Amino acid sequence: MIFYSLADVAGTKQSDYEIAPVTDAAKLKSELERVLSESVAVEKTRLVSLSGQTRVHLDAVKGLVSFLELEVVLRDGQSPAEGHAIARDLMQRSGIQEADLIAAAYADMLMKRAVGASDTSGPPATRSSTPSTAGHSTENPR
Repeated sequence: MIFYSLADVAGTKQSDYEIAPVTDAAKLKSELERVLSESVAVEKTRLVSLSGQTRVHLDAVKGLVSFLELEVVLRDGQSPAEGHAIARDLMQRSGIQEADLIAAAYADMLMKRAVGASDTSGPPATRSSTPSTAGHSTENPR
């Protein structure tokens, strides 16, 4: 199970995550459903490629458009600022503009769409993130 904490702002951003191994996924799902209400389910297919120390994710999110996410994995001793610079450089070389970036999480976009408050037409979006080995990342959505 992965917990992700990410600010809802456009541009490169740092996020924190924690990974907890799960030995019985069905039991965990059942228990979580008992104590928490589900507001939205995000169904996606993700293709992952590498460019240097950057994970390039292509996400097809059911009910939305496709998204490109850049996740720069920080090496020991690298600062978040260095991760941001790597993400910005890859964005520039790929033709991704700051104006292409989005702030909202997939779940938030799905909830807005469900109530008719969001237009999901248009070109694919881009998310870019920069996590370190300690579980910090910088996200850049397009």
